[in-house]
Amino acid sequence: MSRWQTLQKNEEIRAILFDIARQEKVHVAMFETVLLQTDKEFLKIYGDYALARK
Repeated sequence: MSRWQTLQKNEEIRAILFDIARQEKVHVAMFETVLLQTDKEFLKIYGDYALARK
């Protein structure tokens, strides 16, 4: 495999991994939304550790 083919393959793998990461971010956001709406303990923990808290 030439260097160009290796770089191209690496870019293809990188694109696939970024796509998977985007999909997982959506899943995390969906799960977090459910927790925020239904779990009072999670809401307290979320408030305690929020980056924007004073």
